[in-house]
Amino acid sequence: TERKKAEEALRAKTEELNRYFDNSLDMLCIANTDGYFLKLNREWEVKLGYSLAELEGKVFLDFVHPDDIDITIEAMQKLSQQEKVTSLINRYRCVDGSYKWIEWNSYPDGNIIYAVARDITESKLADEKIHNQMEFLNTLIDTIPNPVFYKDINGVYLGVNKAYLEFTGKGASDFIGKTVFDFEPPEVALKYENADRELFDGKGKQSYEFKLKDKDGIEKDLI
Repeated sequence: TERKKAEEALRAKTEELNRYFDNSLDMLCIANTDGYFLKLNREWEVKLGYSLAELEGKVFLDFVHPDDIDITIEAMQKLSQQEKVTSLINRYRCVDGSYKWIEWNSYPDGNIIYAVARDITESKLADEKIHNQMEFLNTLIDTIPNPVFYKDINGVYLGVNKAYLEFTGKGASDFIGKTVFDFEPPEVALKYENADRELFDGKGKQSYEFKLKDKDGIEKDLI
C-alpha cells in the first residue's frame, strides 16, 4: 500500500511538472553535453515551427546560425566544466529557413544541461533599426559644415560632428558621455546648463550664445 501511494504521488508530481513544462511561455530545454536535445516544451514548436519529433534527439548545433557556431561551442565547453552560462545570444533556424534570435540561461548538472531560452528577435530588430537610424543621423550631421553637437535631456553629450572636432582639435571621446561641467568652471557651466534647460522646457528660447576655444586655444563666440 505504501509503495502504491508513493507511486501515485510521484505520478501526480510528474504530471504537474509536465503541465508546467508544456505551458511555459519560455522555451524550456533539457539537453546533454554531447550536443543533443533531449526534451523540449511546446513553445519550441511555436517559435521555430518544427515538431518536437523533429527536434528532440537531434544535434542542436545543426539548427544554429553558422556565424554563431563558435560562441555556442564556447558556451558548451563552459557547461561541460560545470559552469553556468547566462545571457548567451545566438540564432536558431526556423522551419521556413529564417532565423530567430534566442537568449539563453543554461545550468549544468553532470552531463545534463537545463536551459531556459527566450525569443528576442523583435527587440533585436528594433535595436538594429535604431542603430541604423543613428548611423544615418551621424552621417547626415557630419555633412553639415558648421560645428554641431547634440545632448540628451540631462546635458550629456551624445555626439559631435566632424566640423566640431576640426574646430576644437579634439576627438569625439573628449565630449561624448560628458557634460559642460567637465569643460567649464562651475559658474559658467551652470549658466549653460540653465540655458539648455530653457530650450528643453520649450519656453520660447531657440538659441543662446556661448564661448568655445578653437584648436589654437583661441576663445570664439558661437551661437
